[in-house]
Amino acid sequence: VASVVVAWETSKEFIAKEVELRAESKVMGQPRVLQVHERQAMIRAVEAVHGALNEAESPSQDYLSLKADETECNEPVAAQLDEILSKKESSNASIQSSVDPSGHLRVTRTKVKAKMPTTTEEYRRVMKVEMFAWLCMAARFRSKHWLHGLTAEPFLKFVDFILGDRVWGIQVPSQAGESQRLKPDWAIVLAFEYKLRKEAMKLVTNSGHTLADALAAVIRDPDLKEAYFTTPIALKAATSQESAPPNKWLRLTDKGFPWLSNSNKGIVDEANQFVLKCLDMCHEAFAAQGHFILEHPEDLGIVQGERPGSIWQWPELHELLTVCSDPKDAGIVDEGQPFYLRALSQWLKVFEDPDVHWLVDESDSFASGVPLGVEEPLPRSPQVFPPKVRHRKLDETEFNPLAVNYPSGQLSRKELEEKFREEESLGRMFPSKLSVLRTKYGEHRVRVAAMAAIAKPDGSVRPLHDATHSVKVNHSIVYQDQIQCPGPAEIAAVVREAFESREAPFCVSADIKAAHRLVKIREEDWGYTCCRADSASDVVWVNRTGTFGVSSAPYWWAKLCGLIGRFVGHLMQTSLFLHMIYVDDLHGVFLGERKFLDLWIWLLAFELAGTPFGYHKFKGGVASEFVGFNLRYDLTEVGISDKRGQWLIRWIVNAKDNRWVVPARDFSEFLGRLCFVAQLLVWLKPHLAPLFAWTAVVGPGTVGRLPEAVILTLHYILAELVSESFRVSAKAPVCHTREAFRTDAKCTDTFVVLGGWELGSRRWFSLKLTKHDVPYLFREGGGSQWASTSAELLGTLAALHAFGWLVPADVRRSTVVSLSAGTDNQANESLSIKRSSTKWPLMAINMQLSASLSKARLGLRLRWRPRDENEEADDLTNEVFGSFSESLRVPLTLQDLDLKILSLLVETREAFDVARAKAKADKGSGK
Repeated sequence: VASVVVAWETSKEFIAKEVELRAESKVMGQPRVLQVHERQAMIRAVEAVHGALNEAESPSQDYLSLKADETECNEPVAAQLDEILSKKESSNASIQSSVDPSGHLRVTRTKVKAKMPTTTEEYRRVMKVEMFAWLCMAARFRSKHWLHGLTAEPFLKFVDFILGDRVWGIQVPSQAGESQRLKPDWAIVLAFEYKLRKEAMKLVTNSGHTLADALAAVIRDPDLKEAYFTTPIALKAATSQESAPPNKWLRLTDKGFPWLSNSNKGIVDEANQFVLKCLDMCHEAFAAQGHFILEHPEDLGIVQGERPGSIWQWPELHELLTVCSDPKDAGIVDEGQPFYLRALSQWLKVFEDPDVHWLVDESDSFASGVPLGVEEPLPRSPQVFPPKVRHRKLDETEFNPLAVNYPSGQLSRKELEEKFREEESLGRMFPSKLSVLRTKYGEHRVRVAAMAAIAKPDGSVRPLHDATHSVKVNHSIVYQDQIQCPGPAEIAAVVREAFESREAPFCVSADIKAAHRLVKIREEDWGYTCCRADSASDVVWVNRTGTFGVSSAPYWWAKLCGLIGRFVGHLMQTSLFLHMIYVDDLHGVFLGERKFLDLWIWLLAFELAGTPFGYHKFKGGVASEFVGFNLRYDLTEVGISDKRGQWLIRWIVNAKDNRWVVPARDFSEFLGRLCFVAQLLVWLKPHLAPLFAWTAVVGPGTVGRLPEAVILTLHYILAELVSESFRVSAKAPVCHTREAFRTDAKCTDTFVVLGGWELGSRRWFSLKLTKHDVPYLFREGGGSQWASTSAELLGTLAALHAFGWLVPADVRRSTVVSLSAGTDNQANESLSIKRSSTKWPLMAINMQLSASLSKARLGLRLRWRPRDENEEADDLTNEVFGSFSESLRVPLTLQDLDLKILSLLVETREAFDVARAKAKADKGSGK
């Protein structure tokens, strides 16, 4: 009874507080505060039908509160598009207070709007937020008749109406009798769209329509379309025709607007004279072998069947291209290509470039379209690339020339179609029918690949074309060249070369837009590159250009960008600069007092070739990122970003919190990222063997506890990532080629002796350890002879400390150390090469040694030496000190050594042993 009473009182307080909050919100002119449980219940109800909502699709809390107020009052309102906020872009409303002249406190509410959509993709995303907001209301307010039966379909039809061939895609007959798209003003389209939604809400409020019926009714209303769409675009078109002629230029070489007269013609003539004077200055600079930059709007090329005039077609400008054998031909941009391939060809022929013939001279060239590589192997370029000797075996799959899209692609079919239409406008794709394609190319040469889609933060998708599975296009493509891309060694070398030049650097990381899509494919191979936006549709989309997912795309892009890069290198002549490219990421560093001028010339050279840059992604200075690596020219260091390093740390900590029980798929992702990091943080590499071994024997769907060797390795990696930097020095290491010291170890039943002496100074040490000091070197109830290799390695670690090699440093060093020829001692020489072991306790001591060497930036090469040639170190382990001066003895205890990693691993191993013993005892007792 007491519980019932308490629950009753709590409910009364809760309801009273909710009523108070509602009243307060109404007085302040704010929507009521939506309780967390209400909002979560609505979102869950929608996600149960439509799947998980990302932040770009989920309505913000403020917008849901506003819609909830309107729904409760049965007064739905059509919001302006810039007022429809998602969680991702929400800005909470703020309350401002002021005192009016009468002394009363006035409270006003302000809010920040989002931006209006400027593209069809942005509009679809905003309307998704609006749709999900009203679906949330339908889930919450089931008693509202005007929300009965509301689904996503009315909103989708509404959006399709706005963006379809009735409004945005409306077409009108042309003079040739064909349909031509009108391209109405986007502002008129948005105004018409808002008017329709306003009228729909009026039908709900005044006429008793359901929201679904109201949306369907307004798109069928001819009067609304006539008044708010057809008439405005007609008036807009009429005004435009009266104010300006149809084309910017009448002919290719026209200067200005010939139809102008009087003062207007004088203004244009004056501007033309200014351009001609600029060209005269360029001629003077060229004659003096100087540099110049001429900036002007680009040549538009062929637009709607005509080619508007441009200064880039003027003969005065073509005269500047005298370095080319045929200046007029050099100024031509081949259809479907942004690059001046003919100018590149003429220039590179002067330098006898080994790949220049692929630009325009071959029958299947970059200008006309290169072969996909299905019907013959890709060509060989022995002067550019080394031969490919190993070929990766692709997944075997059942052949199906008409593959079905993956679930991610099918769910994103509208987004894929929008992307394909965008590509069509750029000349990279075109739609067709399967029967037409098979008739044209032959049934066996038409392959429709499965499409997948990756959602991007802006709500659009990145298409993925699978040319491997089912269609087996990639199975037929054979490389003869080994494509080479800059890796950690090359990246470190660029930073090191910049440092060794002793000149001040400035770097730039640039992005080339749609790199793979810049290579034309020959028409006879187009049938191999087909796909569909919707597997249920009979519309097949055909790629005209290189496609991400077709294995030959990176080959041809590497060949083309290599040609462009060599052209830029020739143009830069003796300038101090270095550059490298990895697919669409370009990086350059410029040195000396001319570095900023050289940067502009370098950029101009790429632009001169026609390179389409994504300037919004440019970054640089004295530090930058390039393909996931962090380049610090100011510190002469290279590494990974803090974000990548912190991800690895969080993964290991989470695995530890879950008692090392992990899904194999997650572990594979972690190992892949760890391998990427290990390309630069090389101290990681030797210790990854246990991780690879476990991955190799478990299935991808397995969930299990990691083995002890893997857990010990992860403990070590975590400790190092937390304590060490994510960067390493790029400076050339200081190499000590002569032996630094010699060590030995003696193992008995009761003690271990470590000894070593330094060549040159003859400083020495001898350290005697008992089972209490190093229990991990002794067997239970036995001696330490079995651990001689581990003891030798511990002796090396002691010598490095005693002789001052383990001081933290920024510059890499390397040294050579000799060991005596004991029973297992040759194993330590191979260990220093392999740098990895899974034997206990050698594994733990090796990890401690790696950690100490990493902090000191020291590389160690252990060299095996016969015992007869290492008698001095042997004497020290036998505690015979006659050959050494007592004054040169280095006082050393075990506590002097930094063994934090070793202690951690020993404690972890002991915990494993205790847990194992307990499990056996429980099993024996039947627990």
